[in-house]
Amino acid sequence: MIARTAVLPARYFSFVLSYTDELGLPCRPLMRAAGLSRAQLAVADARLPLTRFNSLVAAVNTATGRTDLGFELGLRVTYRLHDKLGDALEHCRDLDQALRLCSRYFPSITPSYLMEYHRGPRLARVCFRPTVAMPVETLTVLSETHAVSFHRLGLRATPNRIPEYELRMPMPRPAHFARYRQLAPARVHFEPGALPEVRIEVPSEFMDSAFQSHDPQLVTERQLHLSRALQATFDTGRYGDWLKMLLHHAEGYQLKLADAASALHLPPHTLARRLAAEGIEFRELANAVRMQRAANMLAASDATVGEVAARLGYTHASNFISAFRARQGISPRKYRQSLKNR
Repeated sequence: MIARTAVLPARYFSFVLSYTDELGLPCRPLMRAAGLSRAQLAVADARLPLTRFNSLVAAVNTATGRTDLGFELGLRVTYRLHDKLGDALEHCRDLDQALRLCSRYFPSITPSYLMEYHRGPRLARVCFRPTVAMPVETLTVLSETHAVSFHRLGLRATPNRIPEYELRMPMPRPAHFARYRQLAPARVHFEPGALPEVRIEVPSEFMDSAFQSHDPQLVTERQLHLSRALQATFDTGRYGDWLKMLLHHAEGYQLKLADAASALHLPPHTLARRLAAEGIEFRELANAVRMQRAANMLAASDATVGEVAARLGYTHASNFISAFRARQGISPRKYRQSLKNR
């Protein structure tokens, strides 16, 4: 079982508010919009509902009119922000040890996200993915925060020169895309319609880059504390809401139950059983979401039926037409025409 629930430690709320304070924005209206009080933020380890973070992100975006909140936060993340895990990471032997440690204990401090690390003979892969449902605004902010802070606190933490690496962001190219030049030599790919996860590939040999403040005793001490915290695993929140987010986000292909289960490190039958407990059958939900997206595309764009089918992951347009007719009772072409006749 992984630790997953829709909460974030209070210190991350305070972290966002410290940035808005730099901008000269009054905190009180932002806190009011998010339903926050100073007493709630006074205990850094207190866990607050992710819904309040969603509201805070929306309020900050509205107040600033900017699109780069996540990028700015990523530039400001410190090891200290992540409490004992950050303390351990800063004093690891090398980047490989730091990433293994971070991937193991990430849910203990950020239970709405999962970090995955795999080192192969040629490439090392790092992935940050949400384990609970969240609005696209929050997803964008957290994706950028993870990507930028990984570059700064991970790759730049060693004295070695960073090699060219691949960074894949699950979002359309943002208005502030030029800022990603600060992450050179990263080759950045903006991938709307991909699964909602940040994916990073770095040459494997770079993982042996040593950290300058290695302290094995401190790392061991922090690990003992983190292990005790991780033993208190919890698994709450609705799987159906999370699955709907994946299905809505993954535009370019047809998500399978095994894909969704793998994203949570669960066997497919386990995810199916937990969905069933919520009255949800995977195939039915996937088809409902896909056909709703199809209807939205047909209504809001001039894309051909074939283009809509391809965007939804259908290899053959005829399969899409049959599925749409079975769901809506009419063909995609007639559905679009009926909208024009209203």
